[in-house]
Amino acid sequence: MSNSHNKQALINMLCDKLKDNDIRCKNATDDADLLIALTAVDCALSSEVVVIGKDTDLLVLLIHHVNQQCKRVIFKSDKMAINKKMKIWNIQQTKEFLGEDVCNLLPFLHSLTGCDSTSRLFGIGKGLALKKLNQEYLKMQGKVFMNNNSIKADIIKAGEEALTCLYGGLPLEGLNILRWRKFTSRVITGNTSVQVKSLPPTSDSGQFHSLRVYHQCQKWMSEEVDMDPTDYGWEIKRGKLCPILMELPPAPDKLLNIIRCNCKQNCDTKRCVCRKNGLQCSVGCGECRGLNCSNSVPIAESDFTDE
Repeated sequence: MSNSHNKQALINMLCDKLKDNDIRCKNATDDADLLIALTAVDCALSSEVVVIGKDTDLLVLLIHHVNQQCKRVIFKSDKMAINKKMKIWNIQQTKEFLGEDVCNLLPFLHSLTGCDSTSRLFGIGKGLALKKLNQEYLKMQGKVFMNNNSIKADIIKAGEEALTCLYGGLPLEGLNILRWRKFTSRVITGNTSVQVKSLPPTSDSGQFHSLRVYHQCQKWMSEEVDMDPTDYGWEIKRGKLCPILMELPPAPDKLLNIIRCNCKQNCDTKRCVCRKNGLQCSVGCGECRGLNCSNSVPIAESDFTDE
């Protein structure tokens, strides 16, 4: 099953067998979660529907897309976890509990805090984010992501404001100032080193995350959306889509020159000074030189070609 061609061949064979037995079957060419949700909504116009799955993305899409014309829609987890009961959601009751505004913005909140295609925010859980969505200021930012005509400048600005809000910042404070404020506060009051991953992202990395969030939100809105992911925070490396992490260095050059490791092994433990401080190994490191260890950026073959 690790071979994508074998997996697709198996799916095609199963679809053919199901169709031969008069069972309706749809084969997703892109995002299966969206197709499942929209198919459930279509079927729910005439009868009650039960959707079985384990993907949170699917639950979010059902809550967002199910409308008042639909009969009852139930979402069930596909299997029970150890010592836990099977989870069952009545989508209409869930929508009523959350409220219309939250349901409309749920794809934005879910993708902003981490989904199948976007990064999770360290220390920011879904529950905390859902509570903060009651704030009108965060709702305003979310509407930018659900608007199919938003321009990049507005997306980046709204994304930074939304991230600042989730990390406990003030309106218009900005990620860089908030990051500095959080860092200095922990240095003054703490007795241990500050974990870089616990800080808010920089404005530079936040803009690419925001673009990826917008791209995902629009893909979830309709099957007709055709957007080039490389225009929204993605790049192609060796034939695969990879997220753009940042354009600026992770830290000032002076700091990068100070922090360097001299590991004899593979830089794969917290004994590596660079890894411990949340930095990738660089050319200043004694042994690995930032080229051949587990804490360095993989370099594509094309990077070695002469210009």
